[in-house]
Amino acid sequence: MKKFLLSLLVALLTIPAMAQMGPLPIDPKVRKGTLPNGLTYYIRHNVEPRGQAEFFISQRVGSIQEEENQRGLAHFLEHMAFNGTRHFPDKTLFTFLEGIGVRFGYNLNAYTSIEETVYNVSAVPVSRGTGVIDSVLMILWDWADGLALTDKDIEEERGVIREEWRTGQGAVMRIYEKILPEMFPNNLYGQRLPIGTIDVINNFTPQELRDYYEKWYRPDHQAIIVVGDIDVDYVENKIKELFSQIETPATPSPIVVIPVEPNEEPLIAIGTDPEMPNTQIVVSFKFDPLPKEMKLSQQGLLTDYFLGLVTSMLNTRLTEITQKANAPFLVAQSTVGGYMMGISKSMNAFSVYAVSREGGMAEAFRAAMNEVARLDQHGFTYGELERAKAAHLSNLERRFNERETTRNVLFARQYSNNFLDDEPIPGIEYEFQMISQISAMLPTEHLLPQLNMLVQQLVSDENVAIFGLATEKEGLVYPTREELLSIFTTAMETPQEPYEDDALDEPLITQMPTPGRVTSTRNVDLFEAKEFTLSNGIKVMVKPTDFKSDEIRFVGTSLGGNSLFNDSDVATFRVLDDIATIGGVGNFSRTNLAKALAGKQVSVGASVSDDYESIRGNGSPRDLETIMQLIYLYATAPRFDQEAFDAWFAQQQALLQNLALNPMVAFQDTLYTRLYGDQPRAIPWVFKPEDMEKIDYKKAIELYNDRFKDMSDFTFTFVGNIEEETFIPLMEQYIASLPNLNRKESHKDNNVRPLIGIRQAHFNREMQTVKTSIVKAYTGDADYTPENVLRFQMLNQILDLIFTEEIREKEGGTYGVGVRITLERYPIGNFTTLIMFDTDPELAENLLSIVYRELEKLA
Repeated sequence: MKKFLLSLLVALLTIPAMAQMGPLPIDPKVRKGTLPNGLTYYIRHNVEPRGQAEFFISQRVGSIQEEENQRGLAHFLEHMAFNGTRHFPDKTLFTFLEGIGVRFGYNLNAYTSIEETVYNVSAVPVSRGTGVIDSVLMILWDWADGLALTDKDIEEERGVIREEWRTGQGAVMRIYEKILPEMFPNNLYGQRLPIGTIDVINNFTPQELRDYYEKWYRPDHQAIIVVGDIDVDYVENKIKELFSQIETPATPSPIVVIPVEPNEEPLIAIGTDPEMPNTQIVVSFKFDPLPKEMKLSQQGLLTDYFLGLVTSMLNTRLTEITQKANAPFLVAQSTVGGYMMGISKSMNAFSVYAVSREGGMAEAFRAAMNEVARLDQHGFTYGELERAKAAHLSNLERRFNERETTRNVLFARQYSNNFLDDEPIPGIEYEFQMISQISAMLPTEHLLPQLNMLVQQLVSDENVAIFGLATEKEGLVYPTREELLSIFTTAMETPQEPYEDDALDEPLITQMPTPGRVTSTRNVDLFEAKEFTLSNGIKVMVKPTDFKSDEIRFVGTSLGGNSLFNDSDVATFRVLDDIATIGGVGNFSRTNLAKALAGKQVSVGASVSDDYESIRGNGSPRDLETIMQLIYLYATAPRFDQEAFDAWFAQQQALLQNLALNPMVAFQDTLYTRLYGDQPRAIPWVFKPEDMEKIDYKKAIELYNDRFKDMSDFTFTFVGNIEEETFIPLMEQYIASLPNLNRKESHKDNNVRPLIGIRQAHFNREMQTVKTSIVKAYTGDADYTPENVLRFQMLNQILDLIFTEEIREKEGGTYGVGVRITLERYPIGNFTTLIMFDTDPELAENLLSIVYRELEKLA
């Protein structure tokens, strides 16, 4: 297996620019240290958002450390961190954090994976003083070495874990449990999904959990991370004062790397489940990760850069195929990362996965393997690499330009990954400078053969794994192991035609529109903004901001939307956003548009909702003219492409075919029916296969054009790093030239209302994992005012707190109660409140009664 690594490095070192590469520095803006007991810390001052900070504790401990009789303890222990500690007994941790505005499940959370456990207390209002900092550090200290782990708390939490298992035990999870032992033969990675087993969850003794905690939660496995608007010296001294008190246990508990063995013959497995809604096939080419010292070197950074270029270019090819009629797969992508979608850190893989229509697994696999073989035999083209390099450098430049406004949480996650995975943290200044220099020193014609050599190192007939996930249905037959192996071998041995790059080399707009002009200007003092009225009637509000130095955001809206369409067109206008610009804009297909925008920081799109039509997006100030050109094209030149529509239509039909196998889709359909009856405009976003036949593509273009053929009643709002002297000429050229028919419109009230009265529905469905899902909905009229928006937000948070305490914590009856309250302005002021949770069928009635009880008390 080391052959790949050696060959890759030899290839890299043939490039003169890489011959003298050494270790990467650590970003000087982060203070990293290690205490005598082995604990690592990272501290950084950062002011986005101002007055707040992120507090993380990351641990190199996960379910891979468990013995067979401990399966699930690592995850169970993560839950217990919130149920009582040395300094915050009896869940007073929640009380304190809620008192300073930190909400459980939002700013207070944790996760356990196979090889790590990470806790975070986020958006902490440190502007309140050092007392808040001290208290949150005390929480991290308790998590590191002071969990209470009382018998009572452990017993109460078993129910919550059982319900988390029940909620998460869907089709994909069940299939993974079947196939992982085959993908990791005789290896712990195939048997250590973090949720564990119900038998262990129900029957382990409290002392077993305490022993696990004492063995694995120790300072030499832990890192404290604090990023935010803080005094670095103060936080460092507090960390040293607190965490130096934790003694390293005398008995060593080293983190042992579990190797993944190479395989000469491909590993092949297909898992099926009656509730799996689609068919997926994956091929992975395994290879060893870079050693730590190399990963943290300049060679490691360049290796990541090159691998990123490879997957980016291949993904573009795969996406092009999906946009053709009769495409062999619905979705396809490539990745480089941990083997089996990141389950293993001790083995990497170059993977290609494809989603197929029912019965099309073999066809999708053959097409995906043909693309891999084409790449292996012929490599990439000059144009592909030019665009990929431009896109990568553009993204790096944007990160560099935004370095002073990067949010705390992004830095905290980077430092967590440095501790857990040896990911480098040289800082964006260093990374941008290095990649820019390498790119300049390595022209495309020199880099291209090196990348093509890299592809040949990635693709091999050894260390291959092939696995599929599919629907289990009577009469459905999937390819055998022998058939998949034959497809793989045949594709790799068959000469493939080279890829043809058909990029369109012309301007986005070949004939410039006649510009309009600004007819009036007024200051809007309330928002420190300026409003321009244009000669075509459009109003443009402009507010320069310094929140981000390399971003402009905008939205343009007009009342009307699909409320003005006929009910008979409901199937078409429900998917209008998906299909109206599926063919691209102007002379550019969607594929060619993506190629034309490579290297630009631009995102623009149009939509038609129930009450509005809108164009919105964002981009870099340097690409402002491209933003303006796209606004003009999306408003005036949607491109009709029957082949693109046919491809989309076939994809959607295939995806919808088995969607109903998921019981929650049918459950949602029932919910909408009970709320709205058979009102056609109230149908849920999930279509049924028979709805697809009612879609008319030509009608969609007609409806879309109708909404944008008169822009006179649009109002655009631009915010960001805007210079007026640059902005105004572009606004007059591209926005003031938009069509004006001077038709004054508003939305139409089509009387779409929830049905009046109390309605119940008991929906019974056979399920692979037995559970009851409950949704309680309340609807009514309410004025859409700033005050009511705030009141409903507060009510939403209050109900979150109440149900977390009463149903999750006290009853252990569910993993969580979801509360979603929305307040709408049109067609009339109205609200919808949804209260949702999953539970054991035997607990359902009691938990629902608690919901009613708490709502009555609150009222």
